[in-house]
Amino acid sequence: MTDLKSTLTGANRDAVVSDMAAFIESSVAGLSGFTGMAIKGAVKAARKADQNVISKGVNRLLPEFSDALDPHWRNYRENGTHSGFGDYLEAHRAEVTDSILAVADRNADNIDQPAVAKVYSSVRGKLTGIINDHLGGLGAVIEKHAA
Repeated sequence: MTDLKSTLTGANRDAVVSDMAAFIESSVAGLSGFTGMAIKGAVKAARKADQNVISKGVNRLLPEFSDALDPHWRNYRENGTHSGFGDYLEAHRAEVTDSILAVADRNADNIDQPAVAKVYSSVRGKLTGIINDHLGGLGAVIEKHAA
């Protein structure tokens, strides 16, 4: 079985980045409350500096996120007990979210836009819930390109 990183960052990388960026943008647009407002504000500020900030971020972090999610992908493929990768991710939300946040936290120090870095640190505690709410969609995007 090919690892997730090779699959997602190979020949179809541009399509993966495009779909993942669209998924992130849709997910951010659907956020509400103070945390949603803060994240939307940070995205808006980042877009002023670079309109393609989300797709560039996805492209840059895709290999690292793929590595982090690869053990989950392998378990999903080997066990075959879930109807889709999104269902698998939701069933293992604590460990999956920890894997995702470990990548995000490692990269938070490298954010070159102070407004975005400030928002990340201010909403970090709420990210577990936000990620958990979107694991099904994340799994669907990944499975579309990796299956």
